[in-house]
Amino acid sequence: HLCNWGVTSISISIDGTNAYENDKIRGDGVFENVIRNLKKALEIKRSLNSKIYLYLSFTLTKKNYRNSYNLPEFAERLGLDSVSVSYLSNEGEARKDFDGLDISLEEKFKFIDKVIQNHKKHRNVALHIDSRSWLAEYIYKKHGESLVTDELGCKGGNKQFYILADGSLLPCSPSGTSM
Repeated sequence: HLCNWGVTSISISIDGTNAYENDKIRGDGVFENVIRNLKKALEIKRSLNSKIYLYLSFTLTKKNYRNSYNLPEFAERLGLDSVSVSYLSNEGEARKDFDGLDISLEEKFKFIDKVIQNHKKHRNVALHIDSRSWLAEYIYKKHGESLVTDELGCKGGNKQFYILADGSLLPCSPSGTSM
């Protein structure tokens, strides 16, 4: 088991809180497969009394931002520890249609506002938002929530690894320019 290897957290990428939103990005049937595997992982975590931190990673796009602001509620209902919200980068597969996938700054703010409001009702999960200092300041002033701004760059081989759906192990995010 991964807990025997010193793994402290596992992030599971998802692109929506329902099959329709997720599968229009990831492909038909992927949402149900991810949920089924998440439930198995949670069962193993409980049976081993493991402290591994399980969380969802969500990347905001035009295809999923309208109906996924309930991420904290969704993660709490599943029994996960946290949810992480990131923005689309003009890297990797996103380069093919970045302008068609990226949302406006105003839409990003509206989404973040809704996610934070949802999180206020679902505090059993932690909320992480990919925040640069300007976004952290906005969130603090509007919602009174303090966020730690993330350090940028690859932490692969030191703090994290990425395992793709096909089993490939990478030191950094497959969309990262540092690959």
